[in-house]
Amino acid sequence: MGVKKVSESLMKLDDYYVFYIGLFIGAFFAFVGLTFVTTQNLFGGVVFVLIGILTMAVVKKTTIELDKQKRTLAVKIFSLLGSKKFEYNLQQITKVQLRYLPTHSSSNDLCFILSDGNVLSYLNIVGEPTEATQISQFLGVPFETQGPPSSQQAADMMKQTAEYWGRKAAEQKKMDEKQLP
Repeated sequence: MGVKKVSESLMKLDDYYVFYIGLFIGAFFAFVGLTFVTTQNLFGGVVFVLIGILTMAVVKKTTIELDKQKRTLAVKIFSLLGSKKFEYNLQQITKVQLRYLPTHSSSNDLCFILSDGNVLSYLNIVGEPTEATQISQFLGVPFETQGPPSSQQAADMMKQTAEYWGRKAAEQKKMDEKQLP
């Protein structure tokens, strides 16, 4: 993700590199597929061409503009299939949050927490949270990270879950005993 502070009142965030890498990978698969088609391996070639086209079609470029003058957070999502634009009021943002993604070891989800409790999450940040702190400072809102649970928290959650299901099983057993003649 790239963070560009254009001026004192405008900041742009984008993940253009993901978009172009996706297009490159899709074009590579399509090219390999066309090569297979010309060398008499029609089925393999068609499969690679379809994978390449699908990859190029689903990859997206997300741009977020934080404009203090207009007081808007504008989200633009572009793909080869079309584009979307969403706008939010900057004054609705109560904090910037970086959430740990358990599926990616070094990737975090950048979230804007709104005053009504909704969460806007459009970009991932790889590595250190310096970009997210820049964004929170620009907006003048608090920044927090939400990491994975500690081993003690995970153990407590498992214990609470086991206790809950144990109580449920005991309640069900009592209900079954009452129904027997």
